[in-house]
Amino acid sequence: MEILHVPLERGLSLKLKGRLDAYWATHLGKELEGAIRSGSDRIVLDFQGIEFLSSAGIGVLLKYYKLLQSVKGSLSVVRPIPLVRNVFDLSGLTQVLLREDADLPPASTEV
Repeated sequence: MEILHVPLERGLSLKLKGRLDAYWATHLGKELEGAIRSGSDRIVLDFQGIEFLSSAGIGVLLKYYKLLQSVKGSLSVVRPIPLVRNVFDLSGLTQVLLREDADLPPASTEV
């Protein structure tokens, strides 16, 4: 998985590319942990490049969503491809994690 850190006016965007499976979920968790320790309390995950999302990936998203909620922060997912959006729909997490209105860098920013 490739992860590109893109500063936003209010927070940080992580532009992701690849598979968010058990192996990469741990890696993403470490990236999120580092971003939070560095002071980011508003994180937007750009899923435009994520082609697969496993239950382990959902688990890490929920862990950091809850952590940021507890400190009045936020974790949002934007631009998932239809297959990945379907995983959010089936897991009941669409309304919790997906955001259409989050601040984002342009879609053309390469990972």
